[in-house]
Amino acid sequence: MFKRLPARNDAPTPETTWALIGALEHMSENRLTVERLPSVLARVGRSRASLYRDIAAGQFPSPVKIGERAIGWDPRVVDNWIAERFATAESRAQ
Repeated sequence: MFKRLPARNDAPTPETTWALIGALEHMSENRLTVERLPSVLARVGRSRASLYRDIAAGQFPSPVKIGERAIGWDPRVVDNWIAERFATAESRAQ
């Protein structure tokens, strides 16, 4: 009734597995994403009001408009801001 298909020997090898992992990592590094407000607030540990106060004072990157009523940030920009804060704190401690 059913015809058995021939067996396939397409088992991944370590080389093909690592090549695929490398390609996926490269794709994820180059992919542009948008980080929304709740995620940004959680990452920087600020309240909504203090974040917007910092934006108005030029102390935090401005969001990008992604829709009629939606904004977001490039996660790399937020990462850089966080890194700058740590660098500033470390230089003051020395």
